[in-house]
Amino acid sequence: MSVELYEKTFYEIEAELGKVGPKWVHKLRMAGMEMFKALGFPTLRDENWRNTRVRPIAATAFAPVSEARIEALTDERILERTFDDAGCRRMVFVDGIFAPEFSRIGDLPEGILVGSLADALDQHPEFIEPYLGKRADINRHPFAALNTAFIRDGALVFLQGNITIDDPIHIV
Repeated sequence: MSVELYEKTFYEIEAELGKVGPKWVHKLRMAGMEMFKALGFPTLRDENWRNTRVRPIAATAFAPVSEARIEALTDERILERTFDDAGCRRMVFVDGIFAPEFSRIGDLPEGILVGSLADALDQHPEFIEPYLGKRADINRHPFAALNTAFIRDGALVFLQGNITIDDPIHIV
């Protein structure tokens, strides 16, 4: 699959995603796609990718999901594929979309946000804007650019100042 087909899919999705959420997220996604178009998929000639063949990824039909398919998911199926996380907080994602019905976050102290990035962008965009899109360099890393272009949801763990959380967070 070529960069052009990813671009086509992006603009189809962005037509809807661009209508919701903060405008700066729309601009961030657009910047990600523009940079991915410029960089393209890495090849074996790229030093960081000389031992990794990404052609199968580039040749795979790409269609992001519009909603999570959770019909067959149960707590038992989650544990079959992971570990007994009874002593952890748990965040479950299905097809990249937060599944709160299978997550266990519990009460958190003030100054800690744990949950869906999509929900946080809707409810607390001021906490997210200084950080989202700032760590992975989309100007040098094609997959960072591609992920930025299609950003919609993800795990959010935000701790203000020197606040700590004692129990682990298991992301499934």
